[in-house]
Amino acid sequence: RICRALGARAPEHFIYELFLDEKGEKISKSKGNGITMDQWLAYASPESLSLFMFTKPKTAKRLHFDVIPRAVDEYFQHLAAYHKADGTEDAAKARLNNPVWHIHAGNPPVVDMPVSFSMLLNLVSASNAEDKETLWGFISQYDAAATPANNPKLDELVGYAIAYFRDFVKPTKNFREPTDQERAAMDDLASRLEAMPAGAD
Repeated sequence: RICRALGARAPEHFIYELFLDEKGEKISKSKGNGITMDQWLAYASPESLSLFMFTKPKTAKRLHFDVIPRAVDEYFQHLAAYHKADGTEDAAKARLNNPVWHIHAGNPPVVDMPVSFSMLLNLVSASNAEDKETLWGFISQYDAAATPANNPKLDELVGYAIAYFRDFVKPTKNFREPTDQERAAMDDLASRLEAMPAGAD
């Protein structure tokens, strides 16, 4: 009102809520129940963090490590949707409504992402991979055309997936002993595999 009384433009007010932890409680430095930008960037790209901040800016956001994989996959989904809109009748409107247009200042990159971050995490968890070479061995079976050299963004995700698995999944993994029936089934499978010819695929 003071600005308007003086004949000047009033400021635009932006009301926003705070961040919450996984239990819906306020994040507090004294409690240590939050994550920092540096911690996020150890497990995911800056673009995924930008997307997390961009969406629903006025509402309280649950900020904990479990939201990182979803943010990564959503970023690449938006990126794919942005380029799919090219050539359509409402392309300009669709691009402006897409978060990646704003994240990349109107010039989103073209990235081929044959596998999702969630799939990479499942692959790391199933294989207990501790290095990129092991994980790329599986990826190349899924998509022979993909290599670290021609898809550096995927190679970057492979590194993030290994780090995320090492720090959050592996410490909580528990294995039980197999039952007699399960052990017999695995022994039978092993003997059948050993009996197969050397050149079997």
